[in-house]
Amino acid sequence: NLAYILLENLDCEGARTLLEAAHRGLPRNMAVKLNLGVARRGTDDLEGAEELYEEIEQEVDSEYRDDAILNLAILQGDYLKEYSLAIKSFDSYLALREANGDPVPERDPLRRYRGDWEAGQRQQDRDRAKPTEAEEAPTDGDEE
Repeated sequence: NLAYILLENLDCEGARTLLEAAHRGLPRNMAVKLNLGVARRGTDDLEGAEELYEEIEQEVDSEYRDDAILNLAILQGDYLKEYSLAIKSFDSYLALREANGDPVPERDPLRRYRGDWEAGQRQQDRDRAKPTEAEEAPTDGDEE
């Protein structure tokens, strides 16, 4: 479809326009929801994208559930920098693929996401542990 072609060519605005209209007409269509989530993410509507991914995730019988969980993990890790949530979502994605008899191979490039998010989480933890400038600045009572 045209919206998919637009997404493939990184025209998220154009795809979003078409997909929003399709979603109004077919609100239960999971493929439309998933692609609309991608288009929303690409137009910086991160909250709107997250909402759609989570709706699809709740549809236990949806063939798009694993894709929605993966896209949710990418949103959480790469866009929101919520690394612990991204890792949890990604692990859910891997478990679902395994349960569906389609495990992600150990050498699959998708697995790099988890390593990147683990590194991001470690960096966030280090940054939080560093004292702020205000904490490092001497107070009147500290000077000799």
